[in-house]
Amino acid sequence: MEKIIKTLEENKLYDDNYDEVYVNKIRDFFDSYHINKSSKNKLPHTIKRDNNGFLVLDNEPYIISDLKTDGHSEAFWMLLSNGSRVLLKQADYEEIQNELLFKCLCKWLDIPCANNDVAVFQGNVYLLSPSFLSLDEFLLDYYEVRGKQSIQVKDLVEKAYKINQDAFVRKALLVDILTDNQDRFPKNFKVIKGKKNIRICPLYDNGMLRECKKYSSVLLFAKESTDNYDIISYLLKNESFRNWCLKKLISKPYPDLRKTIYQDKGIYVDDEINKAFNKDVKDGISLVLDSIKNN
Repeated sequence: MEKIIKTLEENKLYDDNYDEVYVNKIRDFFDSYHINKSSKNKLPHTIKRDNNGFLVLDNEPYIISDLKTDGHSEAFWMLLSNGSRVLLKQADYEEIQNELLFKCLCKWLDIPCANNDVAVFQGNVYLLSPSFLSLDEFLLDYYEVRGKQSIQVKDLVEKAYKINQDAFVRKALLVDILTDNQDRFPKNFKVIKGKKNIRICPLYDNGMLRECKKYSSVLLFAKESTDNYDIISYLLKNESFRNWCLKKLISKPYPDLRKTIYQDKGIYVDDEINKAFNKDVKDGISLVLDSIKNN
């Protein structure tokens, strides 16, 4: 157990509870283990997919961390034998599929997004997210968000501008509008802080989407308005962002996201979920182009 705890500690994945650390095929684990200090956490080539396209983890060598996850009670970190650190989050199938569609949309728009996948483990289906941090990095808020349930868009863009992150923030706000994502709470706007610099944090926690209608929008253009058209109009005043929108939303056709996911992973996205997602995106694109025309 001492070697296991030391390994978790060097990967910054150990809390203080021996009883909540689980291992599988530990001899095989240490036969191939080497620490991975980088932000690239690729899955071992030994992991196979089942008939649904889900990654099967039960037979892999691993150590499950006792480290508590922020905001998710049904989530845990798994350290794989190649040194990769992956987060497993239990979620319903609609949320998982929305995460895959969101990631695919971000790839089309060239917006950094967490590299999510789907895994089956001990009979449960999980959203699997490889860590995007090196061991020398941590997440940092753009500005103080403690206790805040809403974001003033102007404030967020201005704060991001000071650290040269405003272009990404504008794109993040856009993709949330395109997908009708009202679950981008203040704590989800982060940057990655290293020893020498700050870099973009990929978008994460993107799967709730339409299920968050019960919440008021967290993207506030002004105290008296939560209208997406107001937000888009404000964002489009920036010439560079406006040109980016024209290039990304007009110059190339909207892809078949469901087909791409199936070809890439063998995962089938439900027809109704796919239709609802695409309708939101296409309505959002029309909103943006309308706003460009009227400005």
